[in-house]
Amino acid sequence: MSKIKNIATYVNSEIKANRKFQTLPFHLLPENIGEAYQAQYEYHRISDRGSLGGYKIALSSKVIQELCGIKHPIAGGLFEDEIYQSPHSFSLSGRKNLGIEFELAVKIGKLINPTAGTFNKKNVKECIEWVAPAFEIINDRNADYSKLCKLTMIAVNAWNTGVVIGDPITTWYDLDLDETKATLFWNSEHKICANLMDSDPFESLAWVINLMTSHGKTIPAGSIIITGSVLKTRTPNVGDNIKYMIGGQWKVELCIE
Repeated sequence: MSKIKNIATYVNSEIKANRKFQTLPFHLLPENIGEAYQAQYEYHRISDRGSLGGYKIALSSKVIQELCGIKHPIAGGLFEDEIYQSPHSFSLSGRKNLGIEFELAVKIGKLINPTAGTFNKKNVKECIEWVAPAFEIINDRNADYSKLCKLTMIAVNAWNTGVVIGDPITTWYDLDLDETKATLFWNSEHKICANLMDSDPFESLAWVINLMTSHGKTIPAGSIIITGSVLKTRTPNVGDNIKYMIGGQWKVELCIE
């Protein structure tokens, strides 16, 4: 068995058993970022989580990069069977340490193949069918954030456990996105607001697409790409009811059981 397959098999076993997150053993540690992504893609192939339905960006902000000690973003896959529609209920049973992130999801409106050229935050908008508020559910498996290894983070698919998609915004191009607010309602707490563009979602979208096409990946029409959290990750508890809104009218809702 090749090293790539060995890494993916090990990662699959660790995730299925929900073991505490650790840096990969020395003999399985990828030699470089390219090998780490090869291991991630092999994990996608051998996992019993189903087909891919899209991609995510992790560590998109400088604040989160500093928290994790990693100086650049990384990407992971979204499994189609784990892309849920709002409102959605999610169980904490058997999970070591879930986190909720507050994102803009993008539905890709046309097939993007590896010869599509380079995208930037302006021309990438031509690929978008709609955008929507979304939650990403991550499971860091009680990771020690002072000892994170970027090669391991890539290989383990950047902790993605699921995505909840809210109301599609089909007229997003008519909005003044620089002035659009994102608002979090967590139980009866005071609401928390941020500027939607603080996460630079179109820059993130272009980065993910460019990475995937540079690795020879074709992104099908209908794929979902989430573009990074606008607000700080939060840990949910049983009974939490969470609503996240964009522009005061488009929402995504999640109940924790």
